[in-house]
Amino acid sequence: MKVREKYIQSYVHNGHIGVLVEFGLESSVTARLEEFVAFTKDLAMHIAAAKPSDVEELLGQKFIKDTSISIGELIQKVSETISEGISVTRFERWDTEPVPPKSEGPPPKSPAVAMRVVK
Repeated sequence: MKVREKYIQSYVHNGHIGVLVEFGLESSVTARLEEFVAFTKDLAMHIAAAKPSDVEELLGQKFIKDTSISIGELIQKVSETISEGISVTRFERWDTEPVPPKSEGPPPKSPAVAMRVVK
């Protein structure tokens, strides 16, 4: 598929999670099709809920609205339905919930020490 156009869809969940997804399209006609627009909204909502780390992980995930199909299979199905090539080129997900630090290796053997110097 030769990408000639780009399309961006957004989704915000209760003001706490935000998603932007960029799609690659063969033509600008695709962006006007109801089936395509509905699909992009569903995919943005899926990203908000499933928290994929990258496009490759996203494509392998089971679709939250129909777990019998992966996101990659869903994209293929929608592409066939509308007779246009579609790809997910990138996405970004924001969350207002704090992300716990990644733990690498064993925990420290002693507690952290904070010092306060008083003059």
